[in-house]
Amino acid sequence: MRISFTLPDDLAHRFLALIPSRHRSATVARLLAQELHHRETELAAACQAANADPALAAEITEWQACEDDIAESSPS
Repeated sequence: MRISFTLPDDLAHRFLALIPSRHRSATVARLLAQELHHRETELAAACQAANADPALAAEITEWQACEDDIAESSPS
C-alpha cells in the first residue's frame, strides 16, 4: 500500500542522505512498527491501570445501574 506524508525538511534531507533508496520503505516500515508497538503497549498499560482503579469501577457500576433502570422502564 502506498501512503503519502510530509516530513520536516531537515529530517527528510537526513533520511535521504543516510538511507539508500532501496532500503527506505523497509526502514520506514520498521520504525513505524516499533512506534506503534510502543504506543499499543502504553495504551494497554493505561487500560490496565484504569481497570484496576476502584473509584472508576464504582463509577462504572453506578452508570451500568442507570442503564439497567432505563432498559427496564422503556416500553418493549
